Amino acid sequence: MSREQSRLSRAKRLFAAGSVSLVGLFLLAVPGYDVYSDAWLEGKSLWSTLLENSILIALGLVVVATGLWLYTREWTDARVVRTASWCVGGTAIFSVALAWILGIQQYVQGEYKPLVIAGGAVIIGSMGTFAAGIYDSGQRESRAKLQMERDRFSALFRNTTDAIGSVAFAGNSVTLLETNREFDRVVDDVDRIIERIGEAHDDVRGYRAVHETVARGESFEVDRQLSVDGEDCEFIVQVVPYGDSGAEAFLVLTDVTDQ
Repeated sequence: MSREQSRLSRAKRLFAAGSVSLVGLFLLAVPGYDVYSDAWLEGKSLWSTLLENSILIALGLVVVATGLWLYTREWTDARVVRTASWCVGGTAIFSVALAWILGIQQYVQGEYKPLVIAGGAVIIGSMGTFAAGIYDSGQRESRAKLQMERDRFSALFRNTTDAIGSVAFAGNSVTLLETNREFDRVVDDVDRIIERIGEAHDDVRGYRAVHETVARGESFEVDRQLSVDGEDCEFIVQVVPYGDSGAEAFLVLTDVTDQ
């Protein structure tokens, strides 16, 4: 990855993660103002208002810390940005909904109704958790299907003459997870293989681009010439993503030298 690409990547991640932390600071402003109003303006005891707002303060600090945590993850840029977008977008939607309730009460009805406000917050939260439940159940089904697919490929490991290995991408490195004997014979440097794949594919350039393509769940294949036991051999190299992490893929090398 070039220096310019690296700088752009850091900028994307910093903006996304910073947005999450800013949301946390925004959320902290609510209990912070309440503590100030209770203790300094109305003369209530500090411990009572801190106790009242303790959950909101703790959750706000968690969101701020989450932004810092998100920046340090060895995820693709797209995943970091997508995660931050869900956080910022969800906060905006909930804020607009509560602002609507408060606005109607103040400017139309002329009075605040604490129970209605609390009930509205609970309803909004329940809809959010319902959506999260739909997503979680879908993810669990996907994981089960992908595990079946991985088991099928594992059986293929043992019953094919192709060279097959599974790899995991993390940041700027790739880790070899499983291989069959043919893969061990053909491939002596998996990092170099990934670089060669990036050189050969019209739509994929460089290690990071290969990782991004795998993260999108897109399979592809390239033709590559590799040196095996001192001889130049022609291979079709297939990259097949699997799993739900967006970072794992099978490398399948088919020797077509004599074809």
